This record gives sequence, C-alpha cells and structure tokens, in this order.
Amino acid sequence: MNTEVVRVITLDDIEARIYRVEQGYRIEVSSCLSDYWHPGIFSDLQQLEEWLYPELEKLNVGFALGGDWMMLEGDFDGNGKYRDWFVYQAQNWQGYDPMTNCCYSAPSFVGLKAKIDRIEDVRSAKTHERSNPHSTP
Repeated sequence: MNTEVVRVITLDDIEARIYRVEQGYRIEVSSCLSDYWHPGIFSDLQQLEEWLYPELEKLNVGFALGGDWMMLEGDFDGNGKYRDWFVYQAQNWQGYDPMTNCCYSAPSFVGLKAKIDRIEDVRSAKTHERSNPHSTP
C-alpha cells in the first residue's frame, strides 16, 4: 500500500498533511521555519485530528510542538527523507518506516540506505507480483 495524503489542514502559515498508511494514519507538519513529523501511527482519523488541532494551535502561537514530534531538515546531516522513510541521526542512523510503523538502525547513513533499499525492493517485487499474477520473471 502506498502512502497517500488524505487531508491537508492549514492554519496561517502552517500546513499539516495526514497520510493513510497500512496501520492507520500519520502526520507531517510544515511551518515557515521547520518541518516536523510525528513518529507514531494513529489508528483512527478522528483521534488524530482531535490530537492534532491543539498541537497546531501551540505551533501557531509560537510555542514548540509537544509530544513525540521530531524536526526534519533538508539535509542528511541531521534529519531528512529517503524513499518516503523518515531518517535521522541519533547515536546511530535511524529510519522510520511509515508502512509498518517500525524503526531500523545502522551505524552509517550508507548502511541505513542499504537496509531501506532491500525492504523497498522486496515491497516493489510483491506489488508487481500482485498486479501481474500471470507474468513470469
């Protein structure tokens, strides 16, 4: 299942994108200064929205987001995205898979990318098999 945006909520210069993933919904927020993502999955869209609106109000009045938010930056020296995964550097490199709600780690960014590539290649092959059941390799 591919992640897809199911709703976009805007509040002044803040944009929240709600994505549908296999286990439920996840959220990503962009403001004029930073991008954030919540590393958890909400099983219910209404539950996510009830939780999200107070968080957006906090951000709108200039307070930092609370809870489990993580900042995303545009480079891979800290945080970023790779193949729709959220990646960040803690003690090791961490990759969050929004499809399974699991995190993977590796001592280097190259190692983490290799893990992500293997997982995504298997997914692509399975998706191809389901969409073309009579094709031969």
